[in-house]
Amino acid sequence: MPRNRTIEHKTGERLARSPWLSDATRRRMLNALQKHDADSVRLNQAIVRELRTVRREYRRTLVALMGPAGARRYRALRSEMADAPRAQKLRASRALLDSIGFNHKRADRLRKQYTEGISKLLRLRDVHIPPGGIVVHDRCSPDVTYTAPYDGFFWGFNWHHSDEASDPVLTRYLDMATGECGSAIETRLSGADDDDELAVDFSTALRVWHTAQATGPLEGYIAFEFNNSTYSGTVSDEWGFSDATFSQFARASLRVLNTDGVIDEFESRIFNFIDTVWGSDTFWNNFVSMPRDIHYYYFRTEAVFAQGSSLLLEAGVRNVTWFFANDQSIKTADDLNLRLDRIVVRSCPS
Repeated sequence: MPRNRTIEHKTGERLARSPWLSDATRRRMLNALQKHDADSVRLNQAIVRELRTVRREYRRTLVALMGPAGARRYRALRSEMADAPRAQKLRASRALLDSIGFNHKRADRLRKQYTEGISKLLRLRDVHIPPGGIVVHDRCSPDVTYTAPYDGFFWGFNWHHSDEASDPVLTRYLDMATGECGSAIETRLSGADDDDELAVDFSTALRVWHTAQATGPLEGYIAFEFNNSTYSGTVSDEWGFSDATFSQFARASLRVLNTDGVIDEFESRIFNFIDTVWGSDTFWNNFVSMPRDIHYYYFRTEAVFAQGSSLLLEAGVRNVTWFFANDQSIKTADDLNLRLDRIVVRSCPS
């Protein structure tokens, strides 16, 4: 387990007054959103704890492949060569694994099973478009479309890391006038040690007031224009028995809030990258979409909103990076600079 963890959580927001609501009601709605954000942080921390538990079990199983005698020899080698050059460490540890007959194929199967397991923990709550596409019922109200300038914004991040990892470098893209929305995250782990970790969760969103056109659930879509959407990283093995698990992903998000504090939340995948390495180096460099492409993310609420009720719509981007590492050096970067092209919403009576 990491000896120390550095933690930080910050938020910021702005929201124009609504001509139909009192300032007291507006404040209650903002307080409800702040509580929802705090609950989300606690939920994300719980997921990290689950990931940590799964990783510990994976490490125990991997070490068991060495056998008790092999594990003792490996610990002695690490102590003996603690200050040796990286290349010398790699040669010596790989020679040791060969001498004890370490089952590399079994280790690779364990790695794949472990990656599948953590992928299930991170299963996205995507809102999938029904087969045949979206069929708008003739009882639905006409579409209402919102474009820039928007009525407000929200941003919030929380991160933690063990003592060997550096503080993440964060960049925020958020402009009510143009619809710019997104963030960039850079992370680094250079002083590789046992059981290092880092997790960053950064949300940016734009807000608009909406009046329900009929009594019923809301449905529609949010559309993002992609300006930049790169993600990359490098992982370097410090020993021949080192491992790391790492992920970068982003989701389009929408929150709908009424004056009673009822919140419906949706997330759909923008991209998802997750991998595990054992005893090797790796790198990646990719992008989500071409510049100026527009992607659409469908939503439908479970809650029913009364005709004429005042609602707050908050559409944005959630950007996440995390890793667990054992004697690995890691560097990651992503840059999601998008533009909220429009929010389209309608009321559809049940």
